[in-house]
Amino acid sequence: MEAMTDRAAEIVRRIPREGSRQTKHVQLRMAIKESIKQGVWRPGEKLPTETELADSLPFSLGTIQRCFRDLVDEGIVVRKRGHGTFIPPRIKELFDPWHMRFLADDGKSFLPVYAHVLRRFTITGHGRWSEHLGQRSEKILRIDRRMQIGEEFSVYARFYACIDRVATLAERPIESLHSANIKKLIAAEFNTQLATARHYIEQATIPVPGCLAIGVPVGTTAILVSCTAFFGSGPAVYYQEFFVPPTRRKLFLESRLGLGL
Repeated sequence: MEAMTDRAAEIVRRIPREGSRQTKHVQLRMAIKESIKQGVWRPGEKLPTETELADSLPFSLGTIQRCFRDLVDEGIVVRKRGHGTFIPPRIKELFDPWHMRFLADDGKSFLPVYAHVLRRFTITGHGRWSEHLGQRSEKILRIDRRMQIGEEFSVYARFYACIDRVATLAERPIESLHSANIKKLIAAEFNTQLATARHYIEQATIPVPGCLAIGVPVGTTAILVSCTAFFGSGPAVYYQEFFVPPTRRKLFLESRLGLGL
């Protein structure tokens, strides 16, 4: 019980003082995320129940329940039916990233990247991805990811591909896609290497789910880096969008046919 009291105090210490414009569940979510980041709970550790937190924190049970739903949606915590809520295991570093390479302080090396799949689903309609993929009536596989850049900030990424061209990605367990090199998986499926990649850069507002996923205020303006990739001489195999929030870091882009994604 003493440990629970100490951890509750750590959460309360990170809650903004009066005058914050954030709603209570957002304040609590940010405080818990910061507590997790600072090691109050470790990977694989079970969290207190929502009722236990309500007894220890100055928030109602309803506020705590909404906060936990957001944390689950972001992939910050995971629920195991009948067992409780846990901090997920630490995600491995993404090997040889290509698009999201931010220069470290030495100006030569790159900050490590850790990718976490937020959700994977099928789209039947059309959108800005359709023209890039040459979509007609095909179903589209979409994979949303949070890409943590070092210990500094996160990028919201959305991957699109005609589902019949990337069957492997649609069938693999989501857990196996965390920090997976998606381009290598596709290259193995096609038994070829990336031939051409086109990049586009513009300013855009991060979608609300993305803001929640990477912990920035709703309405945050970002640099949107889009990429269309081709394998061989056929149509584009995938289209990606990376919403990069304001950061002092320089993003390094080059035209080499890298092996990372």
